[in-house]
Amino acid sequence: VSQSRYCHGGKGKSGNYYVSHVGIVLENNGNSIDMIHSSSSSGVRVDNTNSETWKNYWSRKLLFVKRVIN
Repeated sequence: VSQSRYCHGGKGKSGNYYVSHVGIVLENNGNSIDMIHSSSSSGVRVDNTNSETWKNYWSRKLLFVKRVIN
């Protein structure tokens, strides 16, 4: 299984984008992605791109996904 990481963040006062969080893609089945990450409020967790959490929060913050292992 090839793995990718994803990064999200926002736009700073200077107008530049910044990375504030990273995670690892566990599985990409073509219709959705399972990703593992950690948060200060929830600890380590796995989220899916079809979840309400993804749709309401993460999807707006995603900067890029990059393959790091083949």
